[in-house]
Amino acid sequence: MIGCIQVIKTFILSQFLYVMSAITVPEKYVSEINMMMWSYIWQNKRSKIKSSIMCKPKEKGGLNAPDFQEMVAVSNIRWMKKYVVSQESYWALFFKYFLSKVIIDLEMLYVCRL
Repeated sequence: MIGCIQVIKTFILSQFLYVMSAITVPEKYVSEINMMMWSYIWQNKRSKIKSSIMCKPKEKGGLNAPDFQEMVAVSNIRWMKKYVVSQESYWALFFKYFLSKVIIDLEMLYVCRL
């Protein structure tokens, strides 16, 4: 099981996160990828340990397994942080211009709770 977790972290998640950094993937597919990952870890058998426990760090009794849905959320937050920190960069100016054309006020999104 630990070997399967390492394979997922090393080879699979990096590929998905790379693609997801450029495009938005619907939640349906994110949860499906997460289910496929857990199915691989348990080798299509019924899980014997809750995924929330397996995702905990080893110091807290878990196996430090990745949670793909959480990783996607963190990736989205990183993009927003990168935008806030570097608002004068070319890609940030382009992003702001694009949002203005589709009538989305980015400053309003900062204060909204989705």
